[in-house]
Amino acid sequence: MTFDLNQEASVTFTYFVDEVTTTSGTSVRYSYFKQSSSYRNRAYDQAVYIDTITYNYSGGSLVGPARQVSFIRGDRQDWKDSSFGASGSSMGKDRVPRSGSRWPS
Repeated sequence: MTFDLNQEASVTFTYFVDEVTTTSGTSVRYSYFKQSSSYRNRAYDQAVYIDTITYNYSGGSLVGPARQVSFIRGDRQDWKDSSFGASGSSMGKDRVPRSGSRWPS
């Protein structure tokens, strides 16, 4: 990512899957939590974490009650803010220590 003349910061470009559909037409959806930061007044995604996985869609509509896995973020103990240096920081401040699920009874 270029900020000024000859001023660049390393940025990893990633692609996030938001929905996967099987050949039978059922699908699973994914959502993410973005941790944002800025460098020289330009915003960027410092880290992106999986947030939820929701099951069972068919034809774009939810079939019955949602079945969901939620990822619970917590603070990292080894995180040090390096964003004040010569380039933007790309280290995430959170970790995913556990997950929880919600299934219909």
